[in-house]
Amino acid sequence: DPNARYLGISMPPGVGKTTLIKFLMAYICGRFPESANMYVSYSDALVKMVYDNVQAILTDVNEYDQNTIFPKNGQPECSAEFKTISYRKKGDFPTIGMISLGGSVTGRTRANKFLITDDLVKNKEMARSPERLNNLYEDYKSTLTTRMIGDDVKQIQLGTIWSSHDPISRMKLEHQDDPRYTFIAIPVWDENKHSNFNYNHPDRYTDEKIAEI
Repeated sequence: DPNARYLGISMPPGVGKTTLIKFLMAYICGRFPESANMYVSYSDALVKMVYDNVQAILTDVNEYDQNTIFPKNGQPECSAEFKTISYRKKGDFPTIGMISLGGSVTGRTRANKFLITDDLVKNKEMARSPERLNNLYEDYKSTLTTRMIGDDVKQIQLGTIWSSHDPISRMKLEHQDDPRYTFIAIPVWDENKHSNFNYNHPDRYTDEKIAEI
């Protein structure tokens, strides 16, 4: 939708949110190689893991073979030091720049296509503190969204809603009547208390596990 501006998705922890976002970023790089995009999460460790995975998807010639899908792109320039992946010319902001909330964004990257955040709430202590969540939201608005260039940037916020004060909840409160903003929340189980995430995988949520939690 060319008019869309924001997508907020809340799902329980450990159900594959970051896996989805890794493949999305690989697609963005392939589909819009000349665009500039940002990915932000709460920790350096998660950012590094995501960088390693996206870099592998884009450069691997056996398992993913991205160049068969997007044959004109060639191989990207990748920097493990700065967590950037780019098909753009040197000196431009990268196609994907990945940063943690604790890292500086000044002069490092911009977004003219997508601004993606993934699990901004660091831990349960932050989730229980309205003051810390309000500060987090202000950081998002004053630091991250100011890195967007132009009028067509789309925001994607992915995470688990822990509180009415967290960033996704605040965005919903402010924009719930705006048709350009979409909010999706998938609960851990349905109205009959059957799991929505009972995958054939060791990390699945069974009905019994949810009830125990």
